[in-house]
Amino acid sequence: MNESYIRKKFLEVARKEFNLFAFPIESGLVQEGIPDVCLIRGKETSWIELKYVSDFPRRQTTPVNSHLLRESQQEWFKKYNEEEAGGGFILVRVMNAYFLFRSYWAATLNDFVEEDYYVRCFVCGSAKNPETLRRVVGYIANRVIAIGKNEEQVTEAKESFNSKIPEDMF
Repeated sequence: MNESYIRKKFLEVARKEFNLFAFPIESGLVQEGIPDVCLIRGKETSWIELKYVSDFPRRQTTPVNSHLLRESQQEWFKKYNEEEAGGGFILVRVMNAYFLFRSYWAATLNDFVEEDYYVRCFVCGSAKNPETLRRVVGYIANRVIAIGKNEEQVTEAKESFNSKIPEDMF
């Protein structure tokens, strides 16, 4: 298991199940710190950093991974969030579970202990259940379609996804 596997599965769900324009980014070729995946729907974009951690630490007070995000990645999300773009996410797989965080956690994610993962994530669930990744992509897709739209437009856009996303997501 590694980040490339997560990327492959994430892109597959985004493209096939949600018909999103989704593409991987090779940060070494573009810009240091840029997230791994970009999703586009209409004129709106969302950036997702993908991470893999093999296991939670044995001690509850030990950070899950103190080197999870590089300084350049934290800085990229800081600048992105300052622009109030709001469509940034960090998807972390720890053992057999996915945790989706909003990008404003980028500066402190390296200090999170196991409890923080469960308390501060927006979506989490078993990586063995394919529905979990659908929920993650669905959450991001609906966040992307909500940026810059009025309430009526958001409702209309969400209705177009109703057949693909479980109702308890909202």
